[in-house]
Amino acid sequence: MASETISTISMESPSSDSVTESDELRKLRRELRETRQAERLIRATLKNMKRILREMMDEYSKTLKGNVEQIFNDLEERLGKSQRAGDLAEKLDQLNSKIVNTIKARDATFVELAEVRKENLAAQKAIKEYHK
Repeated sequence: MASETISTISMESPSSDSVTESDELRKLRRELRETRQAERLIRATLKNMKRILREMMDEYSKTLKGNVEQIFNDLEERLGKSQRAGDLAEKLDQLNSKIVNTIKARDATFVELAEVRKENLAAQKAIKEYHK
């Protein structure tokens, strides 16, 4: 004879409070994970920007190292002869604007990092409060 086992399954629905609490906790954890990922990406971007900025500064200093005196002499000569010096100004401006724009972008990225960090801390705090 086969023995029959009867299992009783509770027909009660889970309380809506526990469902919403677990959903809330899941949302908080997802938010924390997303902010951490965003923070990692921003930090990697900052490292790349730092490397690029150093390379640009090296390029700038190599370009001008031996040529600064020559560029200024050319500029002085052209000004004395009432000749145009736009090409010299353009060279200096291009190098300078690249560096300036990179610095501005880096500063903006630091602001973004601070905002993401605040969101991360808020998510951590919300999870701690949830567990209380």
